[in-house]
Amino acid sequence: LWLTPIFCARHQPGIWQCRREAVLLCVRLLLLPMAPRRLVLRSIDRINRDAALRVAPASALPTDSLPAQARAFMDKFGLRQPLVLAPMMGASTPQLVAAVQRAGGLGFYGGGIVRREDGLEKALAETWCAMERSGPFFGFGVDLMVPSGFFRDRRLWTPAQQAASEEARKRHQLMLEELDRRCSGTCAGSKARSLLKIAGQSASAELPTDVADSALDPGDGEAQDAQLAQLNAIFEAQIDLLIEQRIPVVSFHFGWPESHQVARLKSEGVFLIGKATSVREAKYLIERGADCVVAQGSEAGGHTGKFLDDEATPSALQLTREIVAALPGIPVISAGGIMDGSDVADALRAGASAAMLGTAFLTTQECQMAKAHREALLVSAAEDTSTKLTRVFTGKPARTLVISRYTTQVMGDLETQLPNCFNGMPLGRVLQKAAAAAGEQEVMYMWAGANWAKSRRRGTTCLSAEALVRRLEAELASAFPGHSPSSTSRSVQQGEFQQLVSARL
Repeated sequence: LWLTPIFCARHQPGIWQCRREAVLLCVRLLLLPMAPRRLVLRSIDRINRDAALRVAPASALPTDSLPAQARAFMDKFGLRQPLVLAPMMGASTPQLVAAVQRAGGLGFYGGGIVRREDGLEKALAETWCAMERSGPFFGFGVDLMVPSGFFRDRRLWTPAQQAASEEARKRHQLMLEELDRRCSGTCAGSKARSLLKIAGQSASAELPTDVADSALDPGDGEAQDAQLAQLNAIFEAQIDLLIEQRIPVVSFHFGWPESHQVARLKSEGVFLIGKATSVREAKYLIERGADCVVAQGSEAGGHTGKFLDDEATPSALQLTREIVAALPGIPVISAGGIMDGSDVADALRAGASAAMLGTAFLTTQECQMAKAHREALLVSAAEDTSTKLTRVFTGKPARTLVISRYTTQVMGDLETQLPNCFNGMPLGRVLQKAAAAAGEQEVMYMWAGANWAKSRRRGTTCLSAEALVRRLEAELASAFPGHSPSSTSRSVQQGEFQQLVSARL
């Protein structure tokens, strides 16, 4: 047991910067020789994470050719390039986040509304482990969905919205039965049928299966209040887990958390990021404690983070310029349609401190997605397939590939009638899981940004995330003369943010 700190030091070079924790571990092991193994491993795990957060990585890329705001952002987080992996719930994996971090970018894991016991805690632990084995890197971020932004009390729905929601449920039921018939006798059909059995228990496109809503009477106020309270409890538990796991960066989708939740995270030194689709939303976030704003343009794939404005969202570059001008001195991350190094360069020239990429990583080896979705991104480029911002999949606006009859023939007439919330689309998630299991592209939602056709592959295989980051790095170097990815490494001094992290540890 006394050799444990030495073993940790061998596999985690930053351990010697956590001497106090190492001494405490030795004392604990001496006083508790019969301590359960899990407690010992938990102490070792804490030391490893502390060391990973305290040691800044070597930076090879930043030069004076990059804009000042980009250099400041890279120094703050100890990055090698101003690249941020978008948090893609359901698609991001610990391996993907760690790969981007190893390559020198800032990775985000899409926590969404996943509970601790449903896999969030395990995913965060696996991400930490993957990063620690690759070297003493800074860490990663986690994105959460704010309940008030995706749940709407049914008592506030109009009669037309209630009717549209019930009609969507009926159509989803019929499509599930159709999938069952078409895939009968196949392995995919078995999965679809098993999901069909779940249909009576699940009531919402994106909510946890036990947070049932569609069977409730719209006038049952107590049931509605209880459901929202349950979602808020899940959200609060997520925050508890992030603090426990010492996640240094947290972003929020569909709005902003309550003031007491912001205060808790701030007291732990967590860097908070909000997503805005307008200048008004950006100002709202900063006034309530956000340290940074993601300017999510109209080209972005997946769910838009819109939570205040109903107006059309401008392009990513236009929105970035507007927010930078309205909030001088605030770091702005540009998101939407960014697929290569030239797109990143355009975002930096527009005033962004970094660029966030999501769709570009959907086809990487580490990304978790349905085979049919990946094939659509890599094969359909020659067919000039477009994307569309629609609510017919989950109830919330999201950009997807338009290669199916679902968005036009099956659900198109409900587009403008559905309530703008997840609980307005009963059976949506069950249908999507069944369609993915059966490989039915005509029914699946396939989130993708407007410039998805730039998705990359190497021959007949997909690129690894690290290889993609290296390509982006080289392309960015070409866009900024003197910005060379092969320049001599230099040590990054601890910035203000890292000092705060060290202080709370």
